[in-house]
Amino acid sequence: MKPISNTVIILIIAKIYGRISASRLHKIVYIFKMKYHIPLNADYQTSPSIYSSDLDYILGVLVAFDLLDVQIISRREYVDRIYRVTEKGERMLEDVLKDEDAERMFSQLELYIREMGELPLSELVALAKTFTSSTLLK
Repeated sequence: MKPISNTVIILIIAKIYGRISASRLHKIVYIFKMKYHIPLNADYQTSPSIYSSDLDYILGVLVAFDLLDVQIISRREYVDRIYRVTEKGERMLEDVLKDEDAERMFSQLELYIREMGELPLSELVALAKTFTSSTLLK
């Protein structure tokens, strides 16, 4: 299987979710990387929260190239970004998914997302933290 770029993997995840917050996306990508060994080149900081500046950079590039749309939301002191795939991003994914390996990755990610369901963010954090503590124990 040939490697699939980080940008394509992130677009696939955003497409499957429809709309996804940055905070949820950071946890999901970390879990996919640690639990399912999805080949993502994104380094993570795991304290005080699960965060990747590499992922933020990729998201910024996808927004700049109009492949993702971003909406900023704020509630009191809480601020987050909500991402969704744009029409241009959908067209790009259609072309990319003609490739067998990319289509297989899409199906695999869809299965993983269904498996996790719509876990509340607090449960995603708890699941992600299990990987940080098991990594530290090794």
